[in-house]
Amino acid sequence: LERGIHMKARMSTIIITMLLLLIWILPSLAAADGSVFQFDTSAEGYFSVTASSQKRMKVAVQRSGKSVLYFDYSPGKTQNVPFQSGNGSYTVTLYENTTGSKYRKIESTTVNVSIKDSMAMYRVSMTEIYFDKKDDVVKKAASLAKEKKTTKDKSIVIYNYIITNFQYDYTLYKKVLNGTVTSLIPSPSQTLRNKEGICYEISSLYAAMLRSQDIPTKMVKGTAKTVGNVFHAWNSVYDSSTKKWISM
Repeated sequence: LERGIHMKARMSTIIITMLLLLIWILPSLAAADGSVFQFDTSAEGYFSVTASSQKRMKVAVQRSGKSVLYFDYSPGKTQNVPFQSGNGSYTVTLYENTTGSKYRKIESTTVNVSIKDSMAMYRVSMTEIYFDKKDDVVKKAASLAKEKKTTKDKSIVIYNYIITNFQYDYTLYKKVLNGTVTSLIPSPSQTLRNKEGICYEISSLYAAMLRSQDIPTKMVKGTAKTVGNVFHAWNSVYDSSTKKWISM
């Protein structure tokens, strides 16, 4: 009888161990197999996606009754994507490029979102504004802002650094206009190294540098009269002292 009890106890231990291993392994298998949407940060206005592919990918985000927003995604990384249309029911879909401008659906899910901190999504790394704690973007921003105390002073010193040291990439601009380049995901670290980029890339870098300093910053895209009514990208910075968004 005692031996039987020990055997049952041993089997119970083995089963528990196997269950724990499955809990640890299954998320990794899911990530390797395709994509994983994580919604644990939805109250902060964003979610993360992890996918593996050799092809271009896009994430589509649509709140019920609103237009679809598309975000380019770099496979192989865990990246954040914003819920930009406020609270509500969202459909999130991952697409993979097949040929040309055609994409196929990889995964889709629906989630109810209730945002508690509307500024959080503008302080973190995103698909178009990617950075991490160890990269040169974060280090450079910290170096420039180390003696600055206010949001205004930090945003200005980083802005002045960029407009003084960076050039506009007219070669890339022409390729985008004539259709030679049809897909572009900004890389703030690469733009920092090259000291060159089009407005989309430079505004991504500026947003990454300010966000790394915990300053809420948007990258805005649209038609701007200041540059001749052409499609443009710029930034909007939140000043907590005045509680206003300021265009940069």
